[in-house]
Amino acid sequence: MPLVALITILLLVIGGIYIAYIMYNGLRDSTSTDVTQLVPGIPQDIPKGVAVVAPDDVRKAFDDFVGLLEADKGGPCIQTFDWSKLKDFQVEMQIDDAGTLFILRNKDGQFVTSTPAKGQMCVVAGKINTDIVTRYDSFGRARDPIKVNDDSELKLAAYNFYTNWIGKIEVPIEQQLPIKQGVPLAVRAFTPDYSVPEKIVITSPTAMSIRFTDGTEMSTGKEDGGLLYVPEKGKVCLFGTKSGDILTICDADENGLDNDCLLEEDEGLKPQINTGVISYCG
Repeated sequence: MPLVALITILLLVIGGIYIAYIMYNGLRDSTSTDVTQLVPGIPQDIPKGVAVVAPDDVRKAFDDFVGLLEADKGGPCIQTFDWSKLKDFQVEMQIDDAGTLFILRNKDGQFVTSTPAKGQMCVVAGKINTDIVTRYDSFGRARDPIKVNDDSELKLAAYNFYTNWIGKIEVPIEQQLPIKQGVPLAVRAFTPDYSVPEKIVITSPTAMSIRFTDGTEMSTGKEDGGLLYVPEKGKVCLFGTKSGDILTICDADENGLDNDCLLEEDEGLKPQINTGVISYCG
């Protein structure tokens, strides 16, 4: 037999043995989460051969958080959530017109699980997504919409929220309607008082990052006292916060509300909840 033929046969045998070895290891490790064993070049989101999991109580907390949006309660009202139940896990929210994709990640950002939900998560921070703001009169009736520019305070979601639910708006006594337990209810003055970004990541119980639909990004505090805002049916908003100063107890800017607006018992939002100005979600 010619030498060339012998060499060819030898190479084919060696190649066959190598392919068999790869297939054997692929079958043996079929339960591994490391897909790069079989398809080289694909980046992996988790360490080789190790599934990223969350404790049962964290998974339940994640499901409960998603459930806040799926509950689809009408607003405006305040919802609550205990962020400590998520421990050091992160929650990412990817938002579009179809709804919100919730992603649970560990502290290193590695994927654990995901759940889609109808409705949009939103933030009381940044600039509102429209140049048109609707004003309401003291009876809650919509007036003609007004156009606002980027320099207007009405362009800021947190400023509108502060005006609606925290700031004092003088209303003649004969117009203080409706009445609940003898206390006049506030009437929303402006909408929207929130912004819908395209991505929110809760990086810790007191911090989050936001990417808005125009591509701008911000990192903000989330010292919210476990409060969330439901502005209307199908939306649940996180509060962006900033550290306060010694001169002002509660105010608002592009970053969100002064954290004292949400943490103080005698100032800010909590007294308005206690007096029925804005209610807890039922």
